[in-house]
Amino acid sequence: MKLRHYAVGLASAAALALGTAGPAAAGGTPAFTCWANQSNVYLYGDGPGVGPVDWILHTGDAFYGHSTTLVNGVFWSYGHTKNNNSDLWVRTGQLRC
Repeated sequence: MKLRHYAVGLASAAALALGTAGPAAAGGTPAFTCWANQSNVYLYGDGPGVGPVDWILHTGDAFYGHSTTLVNGVFWSYGHTKNNNSDLWVRTGQLRC
């Protein structure tokens, strides 16, 4: 079962690598562009899932990512939105890339 989750995680990370570059903003040129796959996708400024929610994406809103990392079995992406001037963390599974 763990091997299966690991394989799914690797596939998710590979999918992010196929994303398209978007406009430069907050932290420079993004490595990938994804879109919220549901409404009320929460973004955190203090770390992956840490602190208060600093921004909310709605279905179809773009997220310009810089990196993705695995934290306690959950993939998190670090980047910004078109309308936010700072880089934030979002659960990668809530994005469509």
